[in-house]
Amino acid sequence: MPNSSLVFKIFWFNLSDRMPDETKRKASILNLFGLVSVVLYTVYGVLGLVADNSVVTYTSFGGLLISLVTLLVLIRAGKITLAAYFLSLAIFLAGLAMAYAGVADQYAVAISYMLPVFAVYAFSFGMAVVVNALYLILFSLLLYVPMFDRIVEYSNVFRISFIVSFVAVFLLAYVFDYFRVWVLTSLEKQVLLERNINKRKDEFISTLSHQIRTPLNNIMVIANLVDSSTEDEKLKDLIDTIHASTNNLVNVVNSMVEVSNVDLSERDSFTINFNLGATVANTIKLFAHQYSNNVQFNLKIDEIIPGLIGGEPVKIKQIFLNIIESLIKTKSSSRIKIDILVKKSNETADKVGLLFELKSNSPIFIPAGDGKNHLITSDLVGNAVGSQVLVDVLDLKITQRLIEKNGGKLTIVLNADSSIFSFPYSFNKVSDPSAPPKEVEEQAAIADDLSVGAAYVPLRKIDLLEANVLLVEDNLINQKIVILSLKKLVKNIEIANNGKEALDRFGTSRFDIILMDIQMPIMNGIVTTRKIREIEASTNTHTPIIAITANALQGDREECIAAGMDDYLSKPFQIEVLIQKMKRLLSGTN
Repeated sequence: MPNSSLVFKIFWFNLSDRMPDETKRKASILNLFGLVSVVLYTVYGVLGLVADNSVVTYTSFGGLLISLVTLLVLIRAGKITLAAYFLSLAIFLAGLAMAYAGVADQYAVAISYMLPVFAVYAFSFGMAVVVNALYLILFSLLLYVPMFDRIVEYSNVFRISFIVSFVAVFLLAYVFDYFRVWVLTSLEKQVLLERNINKRKDEFISTLSHQIRTPLNNIMVIANLVDSSTEDEKLKDLIDTIHASTNNLVNVVNSMVEVSNVDLSERDSFTINFNLGATVANTIKLFAHQYSNNVQFNLKIDEIIPGLIGGEPVKIKQIFLNIIESLIKTKSSSRIKIDILVKKSNETADKVGLLFELKSNSPIFIPAGDGKNHLITSDLVGNAVGSQVLVDVLDLKITQRLIEKNGGKLTIVLNADSSIFSFPYSFNKVSDPSAPPKEVEEQAAIADDLSVGAAYVPLRKIDLLEANVLLVEDNLINQKIVILSLKKLVKNIEIANNGKEALDRFGTSRFDIILMDIQMPIMNGIVTTRKIREIEASTNTHTPIIAITANALQGDREECIAAGMDDYLSKPFQIEVLIQKMKRLLSGTN
């Protein structure tokens, strides 16, 4: 069975692959009907010449000329809407002219039947109805009413059969297109739902992996400390057993993560140029069919927003899918109205920031332990932790993470009579629709840089015994274990409980190396590292940073290196490995 996308590509010709999907679909339809029109008008033109029928000849070659202009000029220039009107005009002129000349029963019927099929696929439903109704009215007048001393008699059988068959062709085309759209939207919704379910599973596996690795690391480090402080062979043998058992458990955790294919850092993202309005509208359609009697959507997009922007449409669909589902499943009334507003918030040379707001006229109720649904508002949960509580209650963790990944924040305001969800999101500007997105070029450049494998060279070489170390770690037990392991090997160790404390200490003291945890409250290790590198950029200095983290999933190392860290160590680890990495960075050894 041929791939449907391959069939469409046959009629894309030289159109850009980066055009929005809806535009490519319409262009393919126009190319297909344009080619059929060219063949049909050419055949009719030749038959008109042979039969010495000037009306058929002129109208056929006139339609042929309009079709060629549409194919060779308008579609290639990206003027899809104008091209659709031109092809409709060609069918109008040819069909009506032949009906006027009295040859409708011979030639115009085939041309006329093209119009309802073409209009359904090329225009909106309302416009398709207007175009076909206008054509049918004009054609019927020519069949029934004598005009301009024209004496043409059509049989009643032909008149009735043409009108009925024309309407039937339109209805069949519309029904077929309706079911095609319904199947596609249902499949798309199912894919997005499955994606969210998989992400929830992955999030659980990631949390479990992180929680297991930290105590495992503590066990291994303590075992090393005990091993180095005793000469008892029996005790050393027992410690070796602890090491072996710990390593087996580590292998179990690694196998669990590999089987689940966990990758929670969204590194499978791919930036493309897309039409924001079409993306949001298509997402709304997923619910419009299922909840047509219960939900009314009003979408308003600021006219100054570019038609084509660069970003990740799948993530936008995920965000809207999750928020709308939360509004629908927790609604208080039988019918609700959801107003969606998209407006521009800021703009730079290569970025455009948008603000999305989804407002429902219905409050949100959640089930409680007494079996009743209780109203929940922002005032009930308080301001300090209110947003996070609402995110947890409404199961919007994935949505929150997608928005925060883009640098924004999900804001939820729940009142007794309305619910408002808003968030900012930034996109790339598209100056040339056929050019690759900026992120794709940057990712290629980063890959090239990583492939070079250049080694870090310190501004001054330092012996490990003379090193001042900053340990950025929020777990007190982890702090004690690292201090016990390194206190005799370095000059001094200072502690920062989170990224903000680390920045404060970095601004007031000089450190030779930093050991950085990743998951911390207030400010995580990735953000902290980026801010440190921004500070150093203005002072021409560089402090080596080693990531010490329980994040051991696919892509975690790459994320740390991309943030500006010099090395990466996942828990559990041998303390000797950490010491060797510290020595290498302090001495500049490759």
